Amino acid sequence: MSQNEALDEAHHANRHVAEFLALPKSALLLSPASETIVQLVEDGSALTAANLLNDHSVLTIQRPILVTDSPESIGMKLPRTKNGRDVTISDIARYVGSNMPVRVIDVKYQHELEGWTFGDLVDYFEDEDRTKGLRKSNDIEDVMKKRTSRPRRRAAQKCIEKTGPGVLNQISLEFSDTPLAHHVRSPKFSRELDWIDNVWPKRLKSENIYPNVKYYCLTSASGSYTDFHIDFGGTSVWYHVLSGRKDFCLIAPTEDNLKVYEEWLCSKSQTELFLPNQIRDSRSISRIHLNKGQTLFIPSGWIHAVYTPDDSLVFGGNFIHGIDIDMQLKVYSIEIRTKVLEQYRFPYFVPLYFYAGGYYLRKSRIVTIASQELKGLPVLVDALVGWWNVWKNQDVDDSALTVSTVKAARESALASNCDSVEELLSELHAAFGSRFSHISNADEKGSNNTASVRDRQQKPTLLTMLSELRSSLPPL
Repeated sequence: MSQNEALDEAHHANRHVAEFLALPKSALLLSPASETIVQLVEDGSALTAANLLNDHSVLTIQRPILVTDSPESIGMKLPRTKNGRDVTISDIARYVGSNMPVRVIDVKYQHELEGWTFGDLVDYFEDEDRTKGLRKSNDIEDVMKKRTSRPRRRAAQKCIEKTGPGVLNQISLEFSDTPLAHHVRSPKFSRELDWIDNVWPKRLKSENIYPNVKYYCLTSASGSYTDFHIDFGGTSVWYHVLSGRKDFCLIAPTEDNLKVYEEWLCSKSQTELFLPNQIRDSRSISRIHLNKGQTLFIPSGWIHAVYTPDDSLVFGGNFIHGIDIDMQLKVYSIEIRTKVLEQYRFPYFVPLYFYAGGYYLRKSRIVTIASQELKGLPVLVDALVGWWNVWKNQDVDDSALTVSTVKAARESALASNCDSVEELLSELHAAFGSRFSHISNADEKGSNNTASVRDRQQKPTLLTMLSELRSSLPPL
């Protein structure tokens, strides 16, 4: 490392920020010519579910989309103040409560601080020494409210006394069950495509049993850095900057890039390696700048890192859909192989897929399914066959207020007027086919052999992979 590089690294809260900022910024084009180009949408009315499902539309949900039009133009709703001033972190605290527990990351060491509440975050962002330093070093307008005269809360006081204000990042506050949820609405197209909205049983939602991943509030201090990752379960993400700025580095999920990413995840030197330096095709890397009022959509499987130039307040959410089933399952497989902890995975992932299987079967009986979704359904069939063979003998309590794979599969079959899960899978295969395997008569009689010998010899299926990893699968 050169002397200049060492100085750059010392100046930033994380060692990789200098390399991140050295990446060239990408052109924003609305062009189908390259899979690596970020799509620019200046007229939000063009970004609809119908357009994304249309084979002839220039827009695709499989490449990032940057919307510079207003959030209202894409059907979003955001909190407002009565006098028209910017919403602050103190305003958010009044919605979610100061005692709401939050997971806070120390950016320098990339580890979680214990015992923090949202009230601690307010104290941290309003700390006089920190905000004074920001104004002095960056000459920027402080986007967070000035410090009040009340005493600091315990976790913030302890942290600031021990190490100084530092650079802290909070990116995982899901607020669906708080009053803030009444003031925020995700983009209309994501709600129209999202399986959580359209596939998950309404009965379970009414009992507050569903994947709580739709609404997040992110509060990031200037200098925050989130290293490269793929959002859990291969979910797509909407991301709106309410105040501040964000820089993104996006890496396309090509087969080669996903392989490099998985190797990087498993490397003992991961924290020392800057992932873009390992990517062989530099054309698959994009860096874009996101300003206040703009919205970014990150597709399934896209590897990304985020840098925060100024204190930022962001709303975002994850959604899962039928246009990119193959990529979603690839990401799930990476999570299995790299042994991602249960707490960091998409909740109820496998049950949601069984509910989706029944949904598409019922839908196919009354309407023609869009080809953008239809092309992924054979992969869905393979996944369901594999999972059912892994979990079908699991004992479950159908009366319990929980969701298991077996329970979801049985409920999906019943809702689809099928006498058994095997009948559901057979009808799904008849309707949509299967990429690698077929359901034989022997399978319907209870055999574990769900793929032909020839298919298994030619290409491993999800069934093969999941059977081998049965002991490591979570009991969903």
